[in-house]
Amino acid sequence: MAREAHERLEEIRPYNFPRVVEQLKRTLMSELDFTHEANYSEIFTARNPFPESVYAPKVYSQFTTERLLVTEFVQGISPEKVSATVEEKKELALIGGRSVFHQIICNGFFHADPHPGNVLVTEDGRICLIDWGMVGQLTQGMRYNLADLLKAVNKRDIEHIAHRSIRMGRHIKPVDASNLEMDIRQALDRFGPEIKVRDSGRIIS
Repeated sequence: MAREAHERLEEIRPYNFPRVVEQLKRTLMSELDFTHEANYSEIFTARNPFPESVYAPKVYSQFTTERLLVTEFVQGISPEKVSATVEEKKELALIGGRSVFHQIICNGFFHADPHPGNVLVTEDGRICLIDWGMVGQLTQGMRYNLADLLKAVNKRDIEHIAHRSIRMGRHIKPVDASNLEMDIRQALDRFGPEIKVRDSGRIIS
């Protein structure tokens, strides 16, 4: 059906449905093999620079198989149910955001399904990321492009944001850079005061 739609409907062709379905198939098959999830969790643990505040459950690989995943038991609650002050919640959000930023920009390897059911806050205030069946990976070039885009957003450099966005995208038709710049300006005027990336020195290893 995806192939037929791709061939017959020109307006949806840019989305490349056959490729989307194939990627979905690979992702589902990977999630059905728990050895992959165990491996992804261990990769995150090995590359995680913030184990004191964010972590993944320890995997017991000697007991793990394609059909069985054995990890340590984690006692925690969903972030949505945390009872804390506004400042404590802000700090928790900052801790989680710092980890996500590092996973994507620095490592290029990140948890791709971090909904509240896959995030636990433990009694000692740590964030535990569970269910590593789905991860995302970025090339070094993708990470540099994304870091450059975030830098431009932080500086409100609208022309550079537009230029980098066009360069990163895939386009069937030419992009009107002037219209894109106007859209970006409107977005920054609306959300700009809330956008601020902290300067943490060198962010790409």
